[in-house]
Amino acid sequence: MSDVLIFLTEHFTKMPDQVEDELICLGVKRQKGPLKYATIKRRLFTISAFHTKQGLKNPCSHRMVREVMSKARRVMILNGVEVEKKAPAVKLVIEKLIATCDDSLVGKRDRSLILLTFSSGGRRRSELSAFRVSDLEKLSDGRYQIRMYHSKSDYSGKQALLLEFMLEGKLKELYGSSIGNS
Repeated sequence: MSDVLIFLTEHFTKMPDQVEDELICLGVKRQKGPLKYATIKRRLFTISAFHTKQGLKNPCSHRMVREVMSKARRVMILNGVEVEKKAPAVKLVIEKLIATCDDSLVGKRDRSLILLTFSSGGRRRSELSAFRVSDLEKLSDGRYQIRMYHSKSDYSGKQALLLEFMLEGKLKELYGSSIGNS
């Protein structure tokens, strides 16, 4: 645990200029200044995953590590370090994406995936790439249900049913008819 706390301390504070310059030359860092909170969190997750996979005691799950992460985020915000949040894809953006899709098979596939992604509350790329037309089931009242076998937190391969959702248009018919299935 103490090594992880040292890691966090070194990454949340400003590094000496010569160390930072060397890290930039080596390609470890892109620019001067403290790393972003999300970068440090991602690196901490990698350390945690390594320990778990090796069957070792996970130092990242210690109460003090969680507390340091929580307080560091608050301090960063109070010191004016902005937490960058991606703007949601609003209807106008989604309409522009759909407008780029032509009537070819690839265009129909892309349009279907865009509609599926945003109509069902937003899916991750990994979830979308595993999706098959047969995983979409039409229910009553124009509602659909998706069967998913993997998600960010569940790689078991067991089928999970997501919430029902409404589509603007006929997603399965649009894509299914393009490939000869419905």
